[in-house]
Amino acid sequence: MALGLGNIWSISLTGKALWTWVIRQFHKLCDAADLPETDASNEKFVFYSLRHTWATWFSAQVGDQDRLIDRGGWSDAEMARRYRKYPTADLAVRLRAHGWEFKP
Repeated sequence: MALGLGNIWSISLTGKALWTWVIRQFHKLCDAADLPETDASNEKFVFYSLRHTWATWFSAQVGDQDRLIDRGGWSDAEMARRYRKYPTADLAVRLRAHGWEFKP
């Protein structure tokens, strides 16, 4: 049986939750990259920003809602819609131009 994401985050190698370690490393990377805490829209950049970005990019290139739900690990379309933003018409082309290719 494969572990779901909910189980992975609760695994503890040193007595501390793995999720805490992941978030701490994310903040270190943001600091090292000198990323601002908020973007131009005053939106805070958090770990889940990566999940939103992935959902939007995958959707722009693949366009298959069922695959988005499956690969994103969401239980239903409503949850996937919360993460996926509406991409510009040319997003898929621009992503491919930068080497990002999501396979169906």
